[in-house]
Amino acid sequence: TNIAWNEILLLKVGRHFRFGRNKLIVGRNEEENEVLKTGKQKTDYLFEALDCGSPITLLQGKKTREAIVFASAMTAGYSSGSPGADDRMKVAYGRSGLNRVISVVPLDREEAGRFNITLL
Repeated sequence: TNIAWNEILLLKVGRHFRFGRNKLIVGRNEEENEVLKTGKQKTDYLFEALDCGSPITLLQGKKTREAIVFASAMTAGYSSGSPGADDRMKVAYGRSGLNRVISVVPLDREEAGRFNITLL
């Protein structure tokens, strides 16, 4: 197995989560957000909550509808935004740019912890 340099770099950044066969990395600050943007592979998706301070989330693996909704809810849950009257937030995402928008209920951080990967 060959491990690319950017994969090693990404191991040192953000919060890491597993959702089925997908891996998500959620940035903790602007510096980590930039590392996630530059470490993104062609097939990875990026996510960012709209109209508030937001982490960048990197989604790796198969882009099923469920994985996209989960990554969006995770991004919204770690953002500084507040849900609207309908308990939903808008999250922009995409492969080559943040050119799609989805409305999701933010994932509670305690619930998100169930998917956390502890890196030693």
